[in-house]
Parts: sequence; C-alpha cells; structure tokens
Amino acid sequence: LPLENKERVEVLKGVGGLYYGFVPPSGIINLITKRAGSTPVTALQLSTDDNGSFVAGVDVGRRFGNEGQFGARVNLVGGKLQSAVDGANGDRYLFAGAFDWKVTDRWLLKLDVEDIAKDVVEQSSILALPAVNGKITLPRIPDPRNRIAPDWANYDAKGQNVQLRNDFALTDNWVWTVEAGRSELERDRNFSRMRNYDVTTGEGLLDIFRTRNQKFINRNVRTELAGRFETGPVTHDFTFGHSRNTLSTSLGNTHTVSVAQNLYNPRDIAEIPVAHGQDARSSHTRDRGWYVFDRAALGDWLLIAGARASKFEFEHATDKSQDYTKRKISPTVAAVWKLTPATNLYAGYLEGMEDGGIARPTAVNAGTSLEPLVTRQWEGGVKTEWRGVQANAALFQIERPMNGEVDGIYQRLGEARLRGVELSAGGQISPRWGIFSSMQWIDAEFTKAENDQRIVGNRPANTPGVTASLFVEHRLAAIPGLALSAGAYYTGKREVDAFNRAEVDGFPRYDLGARYRTKIVGNQLDLAATVENVTDKRY
Repeated sequence: LPLENKERVEVLKGVGGLYYGFVPPSGIINLITKRAGSTPVTALQLSTDDNGSFVAGVDVGRRFGNEGQFGARVNLVGGKLQSAVDGANGDRYLFAGAFDWKVTDRWLLKLDVEDIAKDVVEQSSILALPAVNGKITLPRIPDPRNRIAPDWANYDAKGQNVQLRNDFALTDNWVWTVEAGRSELERDRNFSRMRNYDVTTGEGLLDIFRTRNQKFINRNVRTELAGRFETGPVTHDFTFGHSRNTLSTSLGNTHTVSVAQNLYNPRDIAEIPVAHGQDARSSHTRDRGWYVFDRAALGDWLLIAGARASKFEFEHATDKSQDYTKRKISPTVAAVWKLTPATNLYAGYLEGMEDGGIARPTAVNAGTSLEPLVTRQWEGGVKTEWRGVQANAALFQIERPMNGEVDGIYQRLGEARLRGVELSAGGQISPRWGIFSSMQWIDAEFTKAENDQRIVGNRPANTPGVTASLFVEHRLAAIPGLALSAGAYYTGKREVDAFNRAEVDGFPRYDLGARYRTKIVGNQLDLAATVENVTDKRY
C-alpha cells in the first residue's frame, strides 16, 4: 500500500476490534487519506536511493464552489524500483483521488479511490532445514546482494480501492454515518524458496511456485449512530453500529517446479515454461456484527464498556466439510482515574476474535481454513504528560491461540500466554530537541498444545523477548530549517519454530537523517535524506 496519498498512519489498539470486527489484539492499521484543505496544494515529490530507484509524484488539492463546498485531492506517483539485491528490480504506480462535498452544514459526503500496481522481482526465502537430534542447523548469512530467485520471479499485483462515506448530523450532539467500500487485488507470483541445502557448500533445491490469477475481493458496509447525552452528573459518549465484511478469495492456480541452486553462489536460471491448470474457485468469509460502546465520565473517573455480537461464516470453495459458522459476544470494560490534571491511571479487559487464516498455496493443505481465534487481553498502566513529553507505562497479558505450519501443514498449534511491560515516551523536550522512545519486554510461552505436547512451555516463533527504539531530532539554531536526527532500534533473540529448535540472534540497527525546509521563489521546498544501518552490518 502506498503512503504518498496518506496524511498519517494510526495504530488503533484494543477497542478497535469493536468497530472493525476481526482484528488481532495488537490492533489494526488505520490509514488517513490526504484531503483538500482551505489552502491550495500543488506539490512535486522526487526520491531516489543508492540502489538506483527513482520515483516521482505530484499532489494537487483544491476546493471549489461559492463556499468551498467541493474538495478534491489527487495524487499521481510512478517510478522504477531497484533493490540492494542484484536484478531484483521493478516498477510501481499510484493514482489516488479523495473527494468531498459539503452538501449542507449537517451533511458531508466523502469518496476515496485508489488504483495501485507494483511489479517487482522477488527474492527467494530460505526454508529451515529438518531438525537433527532436536536441533535445526542454520546456514551462515548469504550475501544479501545475491539474487537466489530467477530474474523472472516476478510479483505482479494490481489493486483498486473505493470507499464512499456519508456523515449526517441529526442534531448538534448526534451523527449518523453510513459507509461502503470495495477492494480488489489481482496478482501473479513466482514465489521461490531454498530447501535441503548443504550448510557448508550451499548446494540445494529451489522450489518455484508459479501462481497465476490470484484474486481477493473485499466488500465492507457499516452504519453507525454516535452522540453525547447526560444522565444526571454522568456524561456519555455513546456509539451503536452494525458492520458487514465479505472477503472472496481465489488462490488461482499454482504449478511447482524444482531446480538445483546454490544458496551462497546462486546461478541464473532459465525460465521454465509450465502449463497452468484451471483457476481455483473462490472461498468466502463473512463477518457481520452489532456493536455498542459507551464512555461515561463522572468527575475524575472515566468508565468504558462495550460489546460486539459477531457472526463469522466461512464457505470453502470446493470442500463443504470445511464450512462453519461461529458466533460470539466479545466484551470490553475499562476504567480511567485522573490522578492529576496530567496523569491518568487505567485498567481494562477485552476479548476479540481474529481470522484463523487460510493455508497458503505452498502448504500441503493449501486452501484449508482454520476457525477464528478468540483472544483475551488484560492491561493496566499510567499515562502522563510533562513539559510536552507524553509517557506511558503498561503491564499486559494476552492469551491467544496460535496457528502455524508444521511439516508443511498449516494447523492450530496451541494457545500462548504473553505477559509483558511496555514503556514509551515522546515529544519536544525543548524548542530544538525532540525525543521518541519505546521499550517492551515480553514473557511468552505456550500454555496448551493442540497435538504435540512438546511445545508447552516453549516460546512462540518470531517473538522477541525485548524490543526497543530511540529516535532523537535536533533543530539547528545556526541554520534555520535544518534538523538532524539519529535512531537506534533493537530486536531481541527469536525462536525459529514452536519447538524452539533454533534461534536467531538479537541485533541493533542505527540510522542517521537530515531534513531541511526552505523557500525557492516563494515555494516551500523540503529536502530529506536518511542512511539506514550506518554500521553496515549484516544480521
């Protein structure tokens, strides 16, 4: 998804599941589109990198009408993509439009459209070797510049997104919202992976999954009534709504070829023609639900309560024995106490459901769907603000079923419990200094096993015990408009699989950056440059 036409990126945690249905406890990503404001916008963007990529874009926003009741913001972007991997190149484009019409003082219509395309050569993945005596031997790090995949291993995708939203103010305190959207993605993919390689010589097999005509169509409708009212000394922010989401998935058709390849010194591979079979029929998932949410304020207390009644249906493309329907009421409760005007203490509990997923085309049981995951989350902490710096400290526990592949079969592994501490702080500590930092410790382990009890007590795969980041920016007094920045990011050790038979080391990454704002002939000019991984290390 391109970001050139996005105003900002939000992470909606916790209660986001009430509004949007099936989401993981970590939350969802919400992309806010750029729209036309009172000030006209005409902007040109150019970017390049040391690999040779070149992308250009134009951003135009205007308001029209006697009272500026019509707005239009259009973004056009296109360019060539070059990666650090030799020969893993491609191109992309974006056309996006955000339109709005203030029909009356109480009625607003919004329309968003996106047309996206990206065609790039995709680097091969590396499959872990089978375990020997309970241990997996990892290969040494290959040279990241070497392309293991063939130069015809394209990932070619096209997408169209459309969303129409209607907001109508029934009164000064109540708003009725209706929105509908449709997203369609079509892609061809020649995904490859190395397996059965010799860790010393690198000789092994490269599986190339030649997939054609994958298609994903998502349709969403939502209506919501939101408003404010009072019952005695209590003020309520109340929301009541219904949403329905339908996803149609066609895995297309996949033909697999295997060729000899070397992990450390890869060879060019001539294109192998294949005869593609008939496209797979579409599977359908339907998620619909009613939700209600109330934020009740009384003095220094804020009480939050909500629930979503969900109905999730899955209809398999060909195997009706995999069809199922699941219903659940997911509650959310929380309390916030204003300890001081700048400090809040809070605690809460929520439940949610997320899609169990469909086995990918490369799995032994490709196309198999797993039932939704039901998660439970407890959290408590403190939020405060001091001299422009916002800080948060939280304790949390999440109980969540885990899915994954074992011996190529996508399946329910068991249930994991994740306990942790999360700290964050950020803001302007002075007019010229800004700091943004975060740290998280997670104690994660499997508490239940679906089939193999050996995973109980193990750490889930790809779950670091510690992650941390620190970003600092300084605006130079000697050169107005110039700001220098530095960032440090750390990811701790991670297990390779649920059986904890191998782990990858933790690693830090250090970045440097600079940005400069000036004017040329009355026009604003922003220049930005970043250097990632300044130590030039491989991990």
